[in-house]
This record gives sequence, structure tokens and C-alpha cells, in this order.
Amino acid sequence: MRKVHTLRSIQTLLRSVVLLGTLGGAAASAADLVPEARKGAQGPQVEAAFRHLQAHGYFPNAELARKYPGFRPAVAREPARPDLFDGAMEAALKRFQEAQGLPVTGALDAATRGLMQRSRCDSPDLYGFNARTAGLASFVTVSSWPQTNLTFAFLNGTPDLSANDSRGAVIGALQRWQAAAPVAFTEVGGGPVDLYVSWQYGDHGDGNPFAASTLAHAYYPNCSSPYSCSALAGDVHFNDGFGWTVNGTNYDLRSTALHELGHSLGLGHSPDAGAVMYAYYNGKIDLQPDDLNGIRSLYGVFRDTRTFDAGFYLALNGDLSAAFGSNVGAASRHWIDTGRSEGRAASPAFQVQEYLARHGDLQAAFGTNYPAALAHWTQNGITEGRQGSPAFSAPYYLSLHADLRNAYGNNYRAALEHWVNAGLNEGRRGSPEFDPQYYLQANPDVAAAYGATNYRGGLIHWLIAGRSEGRRGAP
Repeated sequence: MRKVHTLRSIQTLLRSVVLLGTLGGAAASAADLVPEARKGAQGPQVEAAFRHLQAHGYFPNAELARKYPGFRPAVAREPARPDLFDGAMEAALKRFQEAQGLPVTGALDAATRGLMQRSRCDSPDLYGFNARTAGLASFVTVSSWPQTNLTFAFLNGTPDLSANDSRGAVIGALQRWQAAAPVAFTEVGGGPVDLYVSWQYGDHGDGNPFAASTLAHAYYPNCSSPYSCSALAGDVHFNDGFGWTVNGTNYDLRSTALHELGHSLGLGHSPDAGAVMYAYYNGKIDLQPDDLNGIRSLYGVFRDTRTFDAGFYLALNGDLSAAFGSNVGAASRHWIDTGRSEGRAASPAFQVQEYLARHGDLQAAFGTNYPAALAHWTQNGITEGRQGSPAFSAPYYLSLHADLRNAYGNNYRAALEHWVNAGLNEGRRGSPEFDPQYYLQANPDVAAAYGATNYRGGLIHWLIAGRSEGRRGAP
């Protein structure tokens, strides 16, 4: 395997210390009793704020620079003394308040101190802090995976939960991201693994020991320019010094996993205090518009006509056409949120259940993980010439049509693009099983219903009714 992990344990005492020291509500109440500090102040509360800011990317930090390629602190120089509130401290506080969606006062006020006391993710703020045009409530991106079919594995579990509960919470978070963008996750027991998931204590061997208030941390994607590759890329480490739950109370594992897996996919910390990708723990939460916009900016949306065609999707799924009519936007949202995971047919060139049924090796590898099978087809299956629909086979299409063979050679992707964008509408036969011109000519009732040259309509009829009625799709 490409990654080596060292699991370390410490005394149970650490667990008690962490739990007592980081409960956000109690800490915030205590902070309210401390007077507001501004430029010129000095003392322990100023130093504590400096240490917090330095740990999370606002001042020079050699450890962060080592662990995060391209890291640059928000403020280039430290205060003259850690306990002195000078101009550098004021500048860093303003950047912190901006990045966390707080009023930008430049003062160490109650709201700022209270937030600093809350449990949070260990990844630095402002890393990949992208320029914004839509206000502060905007996602932050760092990097992305070059592939979208990702593997994951569990290294261990947590004593707080049963194996089924802990695995279920993390897998549920993976599936939520999978439903939001064209990425897919497959659990593996060995071989190359993209994302390892584990529970750790304190200094656990990755060069990034947990601080007392750190719930978890994760590593950004591998080999995404300009960032260097890392053996830990994508990995998620949960701090087992905290008590993990699956019932929505502190600390909710699925919600924390959603946040950390956002980092694994390339999202940074968002200044939107309601977003999953906000740096500080927000309790039980689901993906918000800011999170969805962020992940789709990295991996796109389901606009690939090879795999999704809204009109075709509605025509092949009667329950959806009854619910949505001809609302293309509603059909697209259903495909993103539900249909893809249900294995619904969504395009003339690819129907995932057909794809798995035709290829036993893929059926064995993916089972009913339909998003993973879809990702395989777009990344590998097309170029391998694998048939993803009864209506289209790229090798057959090129062998049948000499003009296309002369134009594309054995370029199966180009052949597929031609059939999707032109060939089907021209009535070109794309597979041994279906000839659109033959089907309409052999079935006058279908031609009358759809039109004598509506080859797309003929294909839809054959898929939803003709095959089950015993009608031949080709001579």
C-alpha cells in the first residue's frame, strides 16, 4: 500500500482532560467575563489569542509551512511579544474575524474569544483562500483529485460506538458528498487506497498531533498542481479523545465526517458560519448551499450528456415525469440527489444497471454502487470500448460506419460523442441490438406516435415498452 500509518494510544486520562477543556458553551460564558482587549493591551488573554491564531494560519508557523505546501500566513510578521496587542495582532484578528464571518472589529471581543474556545478542525484557515465576488459567505477551494472514482478503507474504529454505527456514520457522509457532485467512493480491503479513515489520540505519528480542542483533521487531495503529493492525501483522522455519537449530540460523527471529507475532496474552511465547512463545530448539520457550490466548483455538476440527459431521464422514468412534468431543473436535481444512487437510466448511451449486467468484472467490483460504476465508465470504460447501453457500442459503431472509422480510427470517445450529438438523430445504428430506422419502419404505431424520423423517440419506446413487448430492435 502506498501509505504507512502508526497508531499510538495514550492514557485514558487524556480523554477526560480533552472533554473538560473544550466544551464550547462553558468556555464562551467564561470569556464573556473578560474585558475587551484592543491595540496596546497585554497579558495572558492576548497571548492565548496569539497562540490560537498562530496555530491556525494567521502568523508565521514553521509546522504549517512544512505540512501544507504553499502555506502563507495571513500576517507576515508576529507581534513584538506574544502577550502584546500590537498592529500585527490587530491585523491578524481582523483577518480571523473576516474568515469566520464575525464583525470585523480588530478587537479581542467576547464573540471572538468565545469562538476561539470552541472545538474545531485542525486544518489552517485561509489556506487556498480564494478571491470572492459574492461576499464573505463563499466557499474556499484548495485542490482536487485528478480522478473522481475514489477508494477508501477503515484502519480502526472508536470504542464509543459499535463498528456498524461508526462505519455507517462515515459512509453516510461519503454518500452525501457523492450525491452532491460527480464523485464516487468504493470501500476496499487492500491494494491502493485514496482515503484512509481512522481514530487516533494525541501525537499519532503523522507529524500533526492533536491539540486539546481539535476534533479531527484531514489531508487535501494528492498531486493537484501547484501542491505536492503526500502519502497522507485524503486521509481523515478523528480525535478519539472526544466522545463520538450518532444521535446528534456532542460530538456528532456524521457531521464531523462531512466536514473532514470536504477537506479530503479539496475544500478549505468557509467563512459561512452555517456551512459544514466552517472551521468550528456546529453540531448536527447537513450540506448547505455554500458547501454544494464549493464541491461543484471543484468537480462540476451533472451536465455530461453521455451520462445524463434530462429529457431522456424524464421519458424513461414515468414517476418522475408525473412528478416534475417537463421541468428539466427538477429532473437534474433529482438525478444529483437520488437517481444516480438508485441506478436509474439517464441517457441513451449509458444505463448503469445494463453496464454492470454486461460486465461481470465490474459487477463483482462495484455491486450496486452505481455512482462508482458510472465513474468507471466515464474514466475507463469508454476508452476500453465497453458497451454501456443496449443502443450503443463504440467498436460496433465504428465498424459499421466507414466515414466515422476514417475520421476517428479507434477513438471510442470521439465515436460516442458523435452518436450522442449527431448519430442517433441521423438514425445511425449504434449497436447490434438496436437500429433506429428499422425500428420505426417495422413499427408504424410507434412511428405514428413519435414521428417517422424521431429516432430518439423510437429508442425511448423500445427501452420502456418495446423490448418487454417482444418487439425486435434490429433486423
